[in-house]
Amino acid sequence: MTREERLKICENCAHCARDRRGMVCGKTNEYADFEGECKEFFPSKKYQSKQRWEKLRRMEFVDTEIYADYDVHSVVGVIYSVITIVICWVVSIWVTDSPRPTIIALSIVAVIVIGLATITITLSRSKRKLIKKLLLREHKLTKEKLMDIIRFEGYYPQLDEDGDIIFKIDGDTFNVEYNEAKLSLSYVFLMSGDEREIRELATQVADNIMMSKIFITTFPDHDDIVVSISLDTYCVYDYECKKVFAAYLRIVRETIARFYRGYEAIQHTKDPQELRRGDIYEPEFRWMPDVLFKAVADSQLAPEALTDEDWIRKNIQKGVSSDVAVKEWDSFKIKRVNNYGDYKLIVYQFPEPKVVPEAKYGAVLMNTKTLAIDYYTLEMTYNGKWVYGSMSTECHNNYGEVDTDDLDKFIEWIFTKDKVVVASRDYTKERQETVN
Repeated sequence: MTREERLKICENCAHCARDRRGMVCGKTNEYADFEGECKEFFPSKKYQSKQRWEKLRRMEFVDTEIYADYDVHSVVGVIYSVITIVICWVVSIWVTDSPRPTIIALSIVAVIVIGLATITITLSRSKRKLIKKLLLREHKLTKEKLMDIIRFEGYYPQLDEDGDIIFKIDGDTFNVEYNEAKLSLSYVFLMSGDEREIRELATQVADNIMMSKIFITTFPDHDDIVVSISLDTYCVYDYECKKVFAAYLRIVRETIARFYRGYEAIQHTKDPQELRRGDIYEPEFRWMPDVLFKAVADSQLAPEALTDEDWIRKNIQKGVSSDVAVKEWDSFKIKRVNNYGDYKLIVYQFPEPKVVPEAKYGAVLMNTKTLAIDYYTLEMTYNGKWVYGSMSTECHNNYGEVDTDDLDKFIEWIFTKDKVVVASRDYTKERQETVN
């Protein structure tokens, strides 16, 4: 490229500078030496204004906007001009009974001035109107710009399968939906507890925080309650959303925090025995069967998970609501793992039972080929007695009281009850895997 060709590009650059040598690059303080395109080029304000106006001229609505205003103001200008000429002639005749050349000249000058003013005002107003339209069009909010705003706040947004935006804060996933100017920021999670209490809490929290909404959803075949905390608003332009997005996110997070604090307050006011039922009984008699029957039997979970002590303990502790229960579940361990032909027996030791009907042991008897599973429990009952029980997807069965919580007798009862396994059990060749 020649220097003249480079200068045509440099004169439109914000880095352009001049000294005794002429036009130089302000970043290198040397003559430009690029070929094709300059990587350091940044348009100057004058060049940006020029380009914006050129873009306006090429837009389809320019002609209709300019000439519509021009026609209106032209008619007004002609009316003003005619009125001015009539006034000048009337004054001239009234003063001298005949028009004077000076008055005629003033009339012509007035007409010219009014005409030029009319054209200038028309073009100026049309230009401002079009520039405003262009700026608003350039700043219209889109999903891509919304993701940039979320990145600006320090998070990493992604699109899910439905095309909605998701991002995480401290492991919690937030969802952003944007459709036809409607912006919805939400957070969904599961809770266990009394539905009536949770709905009352949701109403109380939502009433005290402006713009927040809390929806409670339940399903007949599921014990968990779905809680959705959201904020809905309208945003048309990206600069509007950039100003308010952080504030909206704070509102949602504050709503979540207040909801959790209210839930914890409700739990602390409950009877200790009722708390134990949720934190001890539920994992023993509901979580365990759900994992065993629904996950392993349906091949959604590997059978090896049943002997992964740490995995089971951590998952149970995630679902309990009190710190006391978390510590109690630290004592959970796998007591026995025995193999009998095609069958495997796994015995779990639960936290020490304190109230009826908590279980001391839970046992899984699994056919390693078919993955058919039976689940048995040794439960606490009244007057120092114990109860043998079993769980299925349909019901919980008890088989009468016993005087002892001896583990060997509990295992002996399991094989006495399960006639299918008795044939496979060979006491002389029984091999036991040592656990813990």
